[in-house]
Amino acid sequence: MKPQHSTEPLASFVLIPWSDIQTEGWLTENPLPADFLWLDRYNKPRNALPTYRIKGGYGKWLHETPYFPGLFELIHQILAVAPGDQELSMPWLVKRLDEYRPNGEQTAFL
Repeated sequence: MKPQHSTEPLASFVLIPWSDIQTEGWLTENPLPADFLWLDRYNKPRNALPTYRIKGGYGKWLHETPYFPGLFELIHQILAVAPGDQELSMPWLVKRLDEYRPNGEQTAFL
C-alpha cells in the first residue's frame, strides 16, 4: 500500500511520508526471494535470509540486524519514492535493487 494523496484542495501536493514501519511491514509480507544475493557486512555475496528463527517478521529483521548494512535503507528509499501508480511487487523491487549493485559484480553472483 502506497501513501495516499489528500483530497483537500490546498493539500493536493502533500504526500503522507512512507515510514520505516511501512517498509518493515511490506517486507514482512513480501520478503526478498530465497535466491536473492546481496553483499553482507564482510563484502561477500550472501542470501539475504535469516539463519535463525525471527520475531517480528522479515522486515524488522532486515531493519535491525547488521548483516546487510544499508540494504533496508536502500529498499526503504526505493519504496518511499515509487510513483503512486507503481504496483509495488518483489520482481519490481529486485529489478530496482539490481540498478544499485556495484558495476562488474552484478553478474558475478546473480
